[in-house]
Amino acid sequence: MRSGVDQYRYQYKTATVKQSAEVYSWSNKRNTDGTYVLVTASGSYPFSSFAPDIDYSFNIGFVREGDRVRTRIVYNHNAFPDYEVRFNDDVVYKYATTDPGPTLWNLVFGPNKMGAQDGPVLKI
Repeated sequence: MRSGVDQYRYQYKTATVKQSAEVYSWSNKRNTDGTYVLVTASGSYPFSSFAPDIDYSFNIGFVREGDRVRTRIVYNHNAFPDYEVRFNDDVVYKYATTDPGPTLWNLVFGPNKMGAQDGPVLKI
């Protein structure tokens, strides 16, 4: 049996997350085609039973034009926690929260972080 201090040193918590992913693809006769991946999730912060859900949605677009692929990231997420979108090992979108933890402001009442940005152009 561990000592009183040691048995509480590491705490692991889990939470159920509602998630979905949708993929839309299209093509035309001008050597252009594309795929859009919509990823959404909503889940509770596991270390507090009273915390509201953490919600996010990312719509990531890939459009092939000849031998290149243009990318675009459309995002809508809470102000907490940090968020990243990666292509392979490269971070192409990053949001770093300024808050030390979840609050009613950054998860419920405050405005979501929304926007769109061009991602990298990939060579096929």
